[in-house]
Amino acid sequence: MATGAIPKVFDERLPYRGFLKGELERIDQLRIWDEKSGSGGWISVNQLNQIKEKKLIFEYKTKDGTDIVPQSSPSIIERDVNISQDININPEKFAKSFGHENSSPEIINRMISDIKHGHAMGRTLVVNAEILRDPFGRFRYTRVRFLSTMATLEEQFKKAVTAINTLITKFRSATGDYWITKIREEDVLAYTDAQDNFSGFSQATQGIIQIMPDHSKDIIDNLNESLVSDVPEFPFIHLYLDAKNAFERADYYLAVILSIVALESIIKTYLTFFSLKCPAIIQDEVIRINLRRLVTTVLRRLFPTEDYKKLIGNITAAIDLRNDIIHQSQIDIPKDKAKKVIDDVGTYVEFIRGKLMGLSNESLSRSD
Repeated sequence: MATGAIPKVFDERLPYRGFLKGELERIDQLRIWDEKSGSGGWISVNQLNQIKEKKLIFEYKTKDGTDIVPQSSPSIIERDVNISQDININPEKFAKSFGHENSSPEIINRMISDIKHGHAMGRTLVVNAEILRDPFGRFRYTRVRFLSTMATLEEQFKKAVTAINTLITKFRSATGDYWITKIREEDVLAYTDAQDNFSGFSQATQGIIQIMPDHSKDIIDNLNESLVSDVPEFPFIHLYLDAKNAFERADYYLAVILSIVALESIIKTYLTFFSLKCPAIIQDEVIRINLRRLVTTVLRRLFPTEDYKKLIGNITAAIDLRNDIIHQSQIDIPKDKAKKVIDDVGTYVEFIRGKLMGLSNESLSRSD
């Protein structure tokens, strides 16, 4: 494995970047700056590999004698970023905020002029830097070579994803680096056989898809209304969305657990509203009842309909799977089983949610 400290893909959302490929080849000297010590100076490009701490690069000289200030002379890849600001900028405060106290007034004024006239500011150049707990490898990543004798490229790809995830699982366990997550086939845009000189190019899973449509006006209106509403949100909504997110990340055991947590949350929320007319001791007892018994006994008496009876079998199976994960450490859950749990819980949640909305409205009416 090899670790790289220069991002392969430039991300315009980040205010920092490493050197672009080939950029160092035309540089002679660099002016570095250490944020911790507040010191810096000029070094030769040949001395760069001797520096082990994080440093900012405020200025550099090319081999042809040109002075480059990255923040005021953005590379061509950055020129489509418009961050123009119609403001008055104090040169002294500007220089201090960007760490350019030692830069000449001409350079500072040029940078301010670029901002005021709508020119893109370049990113701050950094070396020996990474983003804390970065799951995407935007500044630092590991390159893994996978060797296989499988016949087809597709077989090799699937086996490579499995092997890499095994490596990630072992690495997380050994290091405790919990933010590093497994990859899915869908995360790989394209793949190829490196030994075949890229002639075996193939798309992986969906690749690039048609741009998704914007959300409807009704959804936006509901969003705007919820932002100014005093009615509290029910937590089960977010728990269920987190379960779906875990499924998309291929954390199938976590998707099952969060689905059942969302299920229990909406059931307990419903029963809390339902038992408001009951004495406090009865409310307490109802909330403490076992989840499986709530589904199969208590709520079945509240909803003696065929629609509800059809939901019970799938939900009890989902609860059993959650229990197996927790009590028997069965975390290798197949994708199809996790998907079924999410779908079944989703159907059940929608059923209870409709009943809950009715109770919630009644409660609000009584409080008015």
